Amino acid sequence: MTLVDMPFELLVSILLYLDFRDVLRCREVCSGMKHVVDEDIRMRYKIELAAAGMEDGKHSKLTISERLTSLMERQRAWRTLTWSSQTIIRRKARLSTCKFISGILAYRELDGDNGRLHFHRLPSRVRRIEEKRWSLDVLGMDIYDFVSDSTQDLLVILEEVRRGPGMLCHIHFRSLETGLSHPDATSGALMHDVGTLYSYSMQVSNDYLALFQTTADRRTFGRTSDLLVWNWKTGDLHMHVNDNENGSFSFMVPRYILLLTCMDITLTDNRTAFSKPCLIVLDLDKASHCEQVRTADLDYLCAFAYPPLSTQFNIWETTLCSAPGPDSLPTPSLSVPFSVSRNDRLFVATFEVQSRHGTGGYNLISLIPSTTLMSAIQSLSPGQTRRIFPWQDWGPTGSRLLVDRQLHERDALVHAWDVLRIPASSPTWTSI
Repeated sequence: MTLVDMPFELLVSILLYLDFRDVLRCREVCSGMKHVVDEDIRMRYKIELAAAGMEDGKHSKLTISERLTSLMERQRAWRTLTWSSQTIIRRKARLSTCKFISGILAYRELDGDNGRLHFHRLPSRVRRIEEKRWSLDVLGMDIYDFVSDSTQDLLVILEEVRRGPGMLCHIHFRSLETGLSHPDATSGALMHDVGTLYSYSMQVSNDYLALFQTTADRRTFGRTSDLLVWNWKTGDLHMHVNDNENGSFSFMVPRYILLLTCMDITLTDNRTAFSKPCLIVLDLDKASHCEQVRTADLDYLCAFAYPPLSTQFNIWETTLCSAPGPDSLPTPSLSVPFSVSRNDRLFVATFEVQSRHGTGGYNLISLIPSTTLMSAIQSLSPGQTRRIFPWQDWGPTGSRLLVDRQLHERDALVHAWDVLRIPASSPTWTSI
């Protein structure tokens, strides 16, 4: 008895346990296997989910056929950048901060000395999400910034306590729904001395809060970067990395942080391992750097090297983005048919490259599937650290490298496997 001689339902049940890549390989075995994969709607839904960078919604009450229809409609809308509805948000006062995180538009409205945070969960006909609005009072709190994680009902508020060259901030952990202190945050507010702030970003992943800040040095007119990672539930500082070459970061999974840096790393035999720039993977489960440490002194898990640039160019600015974060799921009460996959995500690294002679420059855009990075990490021997993957081992076959001549537009909007860049002339959409 061959595999294709098995009962149809039994064979499909077996294939549904496989990764979609393995399903596509099975489809190429023979005409019988191709028929099984093509004719079963569950198999088609599995493949279309993977192609869209989505995963199935476990709490949805829709049938597989209805979910597939919704998914295909969503993909058509993204391909043509068309929307099915429009919502006008009328503001009553001046806005200071506005963010869009996991389907929720959050903004701060200034009203005299007091402020309010407003939240607007945008509706989605395709994903059966209903509209919801709510506001939180933050009386007497001088909010510098905030970030949220709806999966954990978490709102992180960065409160400015002291201004000036030595800015001091308190970091509060509140419920996103009620604004009250989050029940899991046993440490209360954290105190953080910011310094002379140039730029910063915050991300939350499970128990970790990461803050990346760049501060200006008035004596040297240079800049230095700090990556600080806390366990927001206990208040313990887990990692503090300081350097003047680090450019940006993103969570890969709750355990791993991907750090984009533009520094050379030299091995103990004084042999330069790779030239700048590179991506360094930090393992938070093995981190013990509560005190400040330089990037080169880190016992990093591994690094992914980019090809060296011509000596005629310098890297001026760098960014790294991926959205939403790992383990970011809609709340079960929404019962969405599908959501962004936690296993297959896209990282977008952007390098602003300038000529040393002032003759112009361009943006290099690196598009990296998370599977490329995780496959390399899984190849490491138990206990192995500081492994370096040269560009030729991962870049040409596991990523895409694009050139963008519009230097004024560096940041990209990323959602799942979709990238939206908005230059001055017209938006550019890329699907990987």
